[in-house]
Amino acid sequence: MSTLLRKPAAWAVAVILLIGVGFGIYWTLGRSATGATAAAPSPSAESVGPSATPGGQRVSLLAKGNFVSHEHKTTGEARLVQLYTDGHTQLVIVGLDTTAAPDLHLMLSAQRVTAGNKAAYDDGFHVDLGPLKAAKGDQTYEIPRGTDLTAIYSVTVWSTATSVSFGAAELKQVPRT
Repeated sequence: MSTLLRKPAAWAVAVILLIGVGFGIYWTLGRSATGATAAAPSPSAESVGPSATPGGQRVSLLAKGNFVSHEHKTTGEARLVQLYTDGHTQLVIVGLDTTAAPDLHLMLSAQRVTAGNKAAYDDGFHVDLGPLKAAKGDQTYEIPRGTDLTAIYSVTVWSTATSVSFGAAELKQVPRT
């Protein structure tokens, strides 16, 4: 082994391998949204009225909407729900299917959803809910307490790298029964 380490060619191969492994780790860790499917969300508000969640919590559906495509094809449904236990609100994304890319975030916005409006969702009032958990599947996001929900009209899958919407859903209020 010691004679192998004395050869310059062996050192060159070792350095190239280390650089390749390092780049692979960097590339994998640098991607915030993968093609992986997210786990099922905790609350489930299938109907207009209250419903039970898999965890036994009860929720009320406040608003919902279907995603429309902007920069990339995006489908799925967004549901704004309120937990009965403590009044906390969550955004539940059901059946999301969009293009995986680094630096994707989920963002609530005061902007209305229109087909050509893919760059305005960060104009004015908006709330960044954090990195997109996955490009496909069901997922749940906590909405910070104190967020003015009356000022929110939409949710968008937002690219922080390019400042464009991959897709957005208009959150339409659901009548209380």
